[in-house]
Amino acid sequence: MSSKRLKRNPTIVCYRDVQELIIIKDWFYNFDDSKDNRYRAIQKVKALSSRGKLPHAIESTSLLTSIILTDPSEGGSNNDSNVLQLSYTMALIRFVNGLLDPFQQSNFAIPLHQLAKNLNLPSFFVELRHMGTHELLPNLNILRIASRQALNWLYDNYWNNVEETDDLEDNEDNETDKAEINRVTPIMEACITNLKVFKKIRKQDLNLIIKFGNSSESGIKYWKAIGNLKQRLHEEPEVLIKILVFKNFLIYNYDKLQARESKKFKFNSLLIKLYKPLIEELGVDFKLQLLFNIFNFLDANISDDIQSLDLKLGFEFKHDDEVKQIKEWASFLIRDLSLIRNVTSENYKFTTYEELVKLIIDKIQKVNINYQLEFLEILQSSLEKLQVNSQSKKDLYSKVTALCKQTKIASLAAPPSLDDILNGPVLAESSERPSKKQKTTPNSKPIFLFEEHKNWNPLPFGTS
Repeated sequence: MSSKRLKRNPTIVCYRDVQELIIIKDWFYNFDDSKDNRYRAIQKVKALSSRGKLPHAIESTSLLTSIILTDPSEGGSNNDSNVLQLSYTMALIRFVNGLLDPFQQSNFAIPLHQLAKNLNLPSFFVELRHMGTHELLPNLNILRIASRQALNWLYDNYWNNVEETDDLEDNEDNETDKAEINRVTPIMEACITNLKVFKKIRKQDLNLIIKFGNSSESGIKYWKAIGNLKQRLHEEPEVLIKILVFKNFLIYNYDKLQARESKKFKFNSLLIKLYKPLIEELGVDFKLQLLFNIFNFLDANISDDIQSLDLKLGFEFKHDDEVKQIKEWASFLIRDLSLIRNVTSENYKFTTYEELVKLIIDKIQKVNINYQLEFLEILQSSLEKLQVNSQSKKDLYSKVTALCKQTKIASLAAPPSLDDILNGPVLAESSERPSKKQKTTPNSKPIFLFEEHKNWNPLPFGTS
């Protein structure tokens, strides 16, 4: 660690590191007709603001951008000009106040025009603030121009000063990320190209089964794409799985979901039909890898647990509806794997069906409690459909049924109240210690309230 970092006073911030700000900056300002992540940036800022107070510049950028995106001139849906005027005006008032108010620290108020001049803020922002507060609302066209100039000012005076690195360690991490991105990018491009070939051929007729050795033009392209994907799976299984999940193959991205007529989310089962031949061809080990990776994705918090490298590569969920879709894939894989018979695995070292199911049960039990019951009930339903002949399979079914009951009870149980905590068996009244006969839970520790001290005399604070 550099001495530069040691000399600084620690500061608690809402974001993970400077690199996260750089990504947000790119989403806000680097957009065109083919790529626009401004909505995503607004959602990210909302998530960060739930942790604490954000810098004023980030908050203002998000607020101004969100209003611009609702403006019909930008393709938004807010056709009420009065509401737009009020929104723009309020955002600009907050923008100016947030910049100037912290500098009003003298005994006498300093003119706002002087404070604005000190910050190189154009004085017409102060005039707009005054008009919006005390006079008629400014013209809508003027507000639109002012909002864009405010965003430009924020870029020049805040975002442009956000640097990728501030010490040697950050430089080293950044170089490592760049090297990894350079290594992974060609692999991603190859996987995406082959997946698009597979998808295009499959979409021509979802009911058509293209057998191995098919000599037609489509058949040759189809099996060549699958062969290339098998090779990539052998070399970089994690990358292939993340591409399938996060690069608009197994699930629809949020933009496509928004374009649907129905706002209510409904999983498209044709996606399973589309990709099932590929999943079957990649084998049982791939199904397990995909399922267990989905479990990890469901457990990861969008803001906290995702790695900066994955953020740079776009391996993250952008909306709750994307999470719902991947849950449907997890449910499908559990059903599919639980109906397989006479299976062996090289990667996971099992040779019997019973060992396969036990492995799935073990992984489900490590998933977030919010998903455990749903996945266990799916497994229970699948086992129930099997013609159970052996005692071991009956035992598996009984185990899953018992786990379902336990998980349901645990998920419905209310947290202990304060009275339960203070009056429970682990409470020691006054100076009474718990007796040896008193039952306590393995992880519980005795709680002691205020205890009497024989040699204690009350003294004022600050007196030794």
